Amino acid sequence: MKKIFTVFLFVSMVALSSVALAQNDLSGQEITVKDLGVENPGILPTSPFYFFKSITRNIKRVFTVDPVKKAELELNIANQQAAEIKKLEEVAPERVNAISRATANYQENVERLKTRLDNLRENSQNPNIDKLVEKLADQSIKHQQLFDELKSKFEDNDELKQRIESAQEKISETAAKIPEKFDNPEMFRERMEKILKARPEGVVNELKRIEIIDRIADKIPVEQRKEIEGIKEKMMEEFGDKIEKLPEIQKGKILKPEFFEMIPGDAGQRVKILEEIKSKVGSSEIRGKIMEAGEKILENKIESREIKKEDVLRMMEYVKELIVKAEAAVAGIEDEEFRAKRKRLLEEIRTRFSKAEAVLDEGKIGEAFGIVNSAGAETKKFLIQPAVDAVRPIQEINIKPSIRPIESGTATSGPLTPSSNIMPIEPKETEQIQEKVQEIKPEIAPMIKNIIPEIPLMPKY
Repeated sequence: MKKIFTVFLFVSMVALSSVALAQNDLSGQEITVKDLGVENPGILPTSPFYFFKSITRNIKRVFTVDPVKKAELELNIANQQAAEIKKLEEVAPERVNAISRATANYQENVERLKTRLDNLRENSQNPNIDKLVEKLADQSIKHQQLFDELKSKFEDNDELKQRIESAQEKISETAAKIPEKFDNPEMFRERMEKILKARPEGVVNELKRIEIIDRIADKIPVEQRKEIEGIKEKMMEEFGDKIEKLPEIQKGKILKPEFFEMIPGDAGQRVKILEEIKSKVGSSEIRGKIMEAGEKILENKIESREIKKEDVLRMMEYVKELIVKAEAAVAGIEDEEFRAKRKRLLEEIRTRFSKAEAVLDEGKIGEAFGIVNSAGAETKKFLIQPAVDAVRPIQEINIKPSIRPIESGTATSGPLTPSSNIMPIEPKETEQIQEKVQEIKPEIAPMIKNIIPEIPLMPKY
């Protein structure tokens, strides 16, 4: 009897510790002033003596002559300003105008930082630049999270939200300069992964970081985007694995629209990210619940007019650019059979895009958003796919096809019928393809390269 009681007590303790761990995993951690590395922000913009702080900063700008030091100074000032904004939100949340002005000052300073980075001609081989870009990567992620949290707290103030979004746009553009400063792309990836691993764990925190990395990736030129997209893919896979391994009771809490809606961030982007995460999850039940959550979020945000018809039209313009690039790729294919195959696939995408236009005309914003999002994702895959078929006849590539089906769906109508002609390409497979392209005879390689046109940047929702 005593042994039975001991076993029962042990099992109970393990169960309770698992639940406690899962509860901790679900709680998001807000950015604090200390997270920004600022012990005390000092005089705040609400003080009549704040101008002394501005004068001091301007004097430092005048007497700092080294280009790297100039950039570092602007980064430090921007970080101090972010800390001031956070402190203002804590001690005087009713001073909305002061918070708005402080955010505008931050944005102006980040613009100066971006200019300083543009003027740097050296890369991370210079130890000072190496430290600078690592610091910028770390702080830009923290600033993005801070602004997401502020938008959530001031969601009823449209003017302040727009100001915060403009600041986020500017810090994303500045962070997008980071890969340029690394002469080795692998070094950039290692550095970013190190910074991300140092941040707090947990489902909420990890989802926030995926969205921030996605936001920065959209600002990076396509030819430099490979490494950061690889980081995002890895993060999404880990996020999917984490959800699948959680206790059932916690899994049930996560896979509800209310859970995803309570996390600060952009609704349109979250729907897009959930669609991408869905394909990384093995369980069909979990995939279905993620899709339902995405649909509900979209429905609620349309009702509250956070996602409008104009947002869908902007996305359509972006997908149109992708389709034009795809048409150019098809026109450059010399093999008639291969060209005909690609034309058929492109026609399927055009049909889907036309359907999005039709349902938008009927006022079905959510369905149109879902369809055009799906069309955009498939067009991106289409732009990469020719490299597989074009290279394969020249030199066989040993790539194991993914057994995961492509799930193309809308936010309201569920999955569309998968196309049997499209093979999913994993990030590792894409790397293999690129390696093989390098081995092709010099006179053939340019033909392969030319059928993979540059993909335009994703618009802001």
